[in-house]
Amino acid sequence: MRRQLLTLFADDSIDLQDLARPVASILLHADDDDVDELLHAYLRNCINISYALEQRLIALQQNPPSKRLAVSLAIQSFLNGYAWGEPLTSGDGLRDDPEYADLVRIVFDEPREERRLAATIANPRIANDPVTAAVRAQYERHPYPRWLSMHRPEPSPDATPRRALVAGCGTGRSAIRLALHHPTWSIDAIDISLPSLGYAMRKANEMGVHNIRFLHADLRDVSETYDRIESVGVLHHLANPTEGLRALREQLAHDGEMVIGVYSKRARASLARLRELGGPGDDIRRARERMLSALDERELAEVEDLDFFELGHFRDTLYHAHEIEFTPLDLDAMIRDAGLRFAGFVGLGDELDLRVWDKIEQQQPGLFRHLFVMRLTSAR
Repeated sequence: MRRQLLTLFADDSIDLQDLARPVASILLHADDDDVDELLHAYLRNCINISYALEQRLIALQQNPPSKRLAVSLAIQSFLNGYAWGEPLTSGDGLRDDPEYADLVRIVFDEPREERRLAATIANPRIANDPVTAAVRAQYERHPYPRWLSMHRPEPSPDATPRRALVAGCGTGRSAIRLALHHPTWSIDAIDISLPSLGYAMRKANEMGVHNIRFLHADLRDVSETYDRIESVGVLHHLANPTEGLRALREQLAHDGEMVIGVYSKRARASLARLRELGGPGDDIRRARERMLSALDERELAEVEDLDFFELGHFRDTLYHAHEIEFTPLDLDAMIRDAGLRFAGFVGLGDELDLRVWDKIEQQQPGLFRHLFVMRLTSAR
């Protein structure tokens, strides 16, 4: 099993984060000498998802037994947004030692390249209302989501050229996946966070993706027409989500389709207790430590499915600068006000009556796992 996992870490066509859970379990239950290579592969290619393992790693970082392990732990600290560990301020003196090569590349060279790429598309006219400014500041400090690899989708057999917009693309994961699946499509990917866009541009170059145009723009300022629009995890961070949805509708071709994702009020109700355990959010790292240390073993197992092990993910989940949550009835009103038609929730059957979905969600409040993802079409 360990040999097979090490082989998988060398496969650039899969999402290595999917290996995190089985590898973390092995690392927790094996002697250190037996899993040395697996530990290094894990720390350099995954974001740790185990609180128990995190405690061991923190202890190791106090007095690492080798330079190689010190490097791997420093890389992991960077990858998790310094949820633990301290940032390195300079790579000076490290470049001549090959043992530091991965550290220098990941911590210093790649962020420098992201800043260079982002500077080529900087737009000084981004909207600066209080909500947009607060959300932008959050994502400039914590580009979201932090991702390292992905499953490469097979190209679609439908080679029809189309235009697509990914509105609020963040660090580019969904836009790059869409571009790989539809290599004949022309895709615009926009976001208000330049650091997020720089990350996206670097990853697109790294993966050989050339059919995306990245733009530093607000979704309310787009003025082109698209056959498909995706905006998942974005509208609920606007001061007025309906205004944002109307703006996207204006860019949708008459026979086009949208995929929109927004927060579910009922599914996210359980997060309130976790936020209480974390306390004030002025120091996100301390809030995270307070919350995780207050949970019992069963609760820890449940939150390991959430975005709590990378600091920006934790903030996005529990301490966002601005968010609005919805019920299916709220969605119905917003969709109608925007002049669109509900065409179903992705992956959840053919029911098109949001009043029915409201009753279903009342009985199964965790059904949508915090996020409604729905298809919309023009009502014109």
